[in-house]
Amino acid sequence: MRILIFLITLLFAQTSFAQTAIEKGEPAPETGVFLTKEQAAKILADRETAEKICKINQDAAVAVEKNKCEYDKSLLKNELNYEKTKYEQISKLRDVQEERLYDSVADSGDNLYWFVGGITIGATAAAATAVGIVIIINQVNP
Repeated sequence: MRILIFLITLLFAQTSFAQTAIEKGEPAPETGVFLTKEQAAKILADRETAEKICKINQDAAVAVEKNKCEYDKSLLKNELNYEKTKYEQISKLRDVQEERLYDSVADSGDNLYWFVGGITIGATAAAATAVGIVIIINQVNP
């Protein structure tokens, strides 16, 4: 127990744990860096300023990336709207063309006279061609 008290007394007797004020030009009791209040305040202010500058730069970088993202998103939305409009116009045009085709097919199939007339003209043309070929062959070979 006595040894423990002795060691504790020696430990607290060290001057390194005690803080003593020194004047300018007076030798320091220990090695190391000693600062005045003004120098310490300047270092702390510089540190706080650097932290604030980093925060401002970080916020600016985040804002730039956010704006870039919004710009890209708006471009994609515009492109999508353009493609939707283009699709709608093509669909309307196709519907109009289909309607016109259905109307023309519906009109041509109902008239029986056109059908009979077409068959008659076709048969007459085929018969006239056959007769003409026979006449030409007979005149070439007497």
